[in-house]
Amino acid sequence: MNPRSFMFPGILLFTLSLLSALFSQFYPEIHILTRITFLCSIVYLLTGWFNFRRYFPSGNIFILFLVGFFYSSVLMAAVFCAASWPLSNVFAYLSLFWAAAALLLAFVQKKLMNREVFTQFLIEGLMLAALAIILVMKN
Repeated sequence: MNPRSFMFPGILLFTLSLLSALFSQFYPEIHILTRITFLCSIVYLLTGWFNFRRYFPSGNIFILFLVGFFYSSVLMAAVFCAASWPLSNVFAYLSLFWAAAALLLAFVQKKLMNREVFTQFLIEGLMLAALAIILVMKN
């Protein structure tokens, strides 16, 4: 299966989720941004095994779910922080761990990915880490 066939929907979902998570931190009164971030988080949690097939062509279902869980957890931390829910500080600090775990998983699995896909995964991981840092700084 060609990994390029899944790139556009994955990039679109990531861009939508990252922008809505970022803007929901600065404009918490716009509730639609928080809802979009929440929905994207649920999509990553439920369909991570499908969304990340382009990154891990070996198809290890546990790794695919784990990456979806890491992405979902960082986005859910953004939802908690934007809504000022209890434990948002805890989730903000945990999001640093989840983003670092996603980056670490990328480096561990580097030999199984082609260069272009690894670069894209690394960029997404760094953007998630930047979002996690913003969450910690905001709270």
